[in-house]
Amino acid sequence: MYTTEEKVLSVISARYDSLVKEENKAEITMDTDIRRDLGFDSIMLVVLQIELEDEFHIRFNPVKDDLENIFTTVRMISGYIQEMLRYEYGQ
Repeated sequence: MYTTEEKVLSVISARYDSLVKEENKAEITMDTDIRRDLGFDSIMLVVLQIELEDEFHIRFNPVKDDLENIFTTVRMISGYIQEMLRYEYGQ
């Protein structure tokens, strides 16, 4: 069974791998800034949001959730999803 962090890292890595040539790839860690370090733009963030929603069976609320601050590092995204899962499913 994979942890939330591992799943988030996997989703982000898959999206990043589809965009960047092998020789230009950066290492992705929990502290990787997805905008600054990986070059994700606003469109890619929306795609990533949808992929994470599908992976975890959750829905971000763009009115309530501060997505600008949540979608910064892999660690921030993972932590927020963990909180959502705890609240929704008691996990």
